[in-house]
Amino acid sequence: MKTLTLTLTALLFTCAAQAEVVIYNQVYTQTQTGQASTTVTNLGGYFLFDDQGNMQQVDACAKTKTFTVYDYSGSYTFNYVQSGVSTSQLVYTISSGDAGAAILKGKVFPLQTGTTTFRAPKIFTIFGAIISGTDPDAVMFQFAGTFTYNSKATVSANVAGNDINAAVATLKAVLVGKGYHSS
Repeated sequence: MKTLTLTLTALLFTCAAQAEVVIYNQVYTQTQTGQASTTVTNLGGYFLFDDQGNMQQVDACAKTKTFTVYDYSGSYTFNYVQSGVSTSQLVYTISSGDAGAAILKGKVFPLQTGTTTFRAPKIFTIFGAIISGTDPDAVMFQFAGTFTYNSKATVSANVAGNDINAAVATLKAVLVGKGYHSS
């Protein structure tokens, strides 16, 4: 009976649908303006989403050797926009703060993710602005940069059966190995 239970449990895990995770390397500038100052921060790190509606970002600042994880699941919209006869763009709008949004857009291609083909951009462009707070203490965050598809990390995560949380944990461990710490 114990063998039958173990076999059925293993079969259930094998048949369960795996979420496809897509991972991007990010390089962008965040300009923070408000309270009589302007600060420009260059950020690297990773941007991830899956086919289950989850989206996370790992911002890494080389200057301070810190990283921060943001979970945008439930606070974004996406649309496929036809930009030509046989081409389309994927556009994500991420709402945050009191007003505004960060927008990511990119031309869609079939990407090999390790276990399937996923239609997503090879490169996203990020731009936009978010306002947090109210007068006279409002702060504006502006974004500009690119996110580039990381085939190696995507395929590794999907072949290993990782969901988005396990993929983020792996990427955080990579950053810790490089001397970064969570902010």
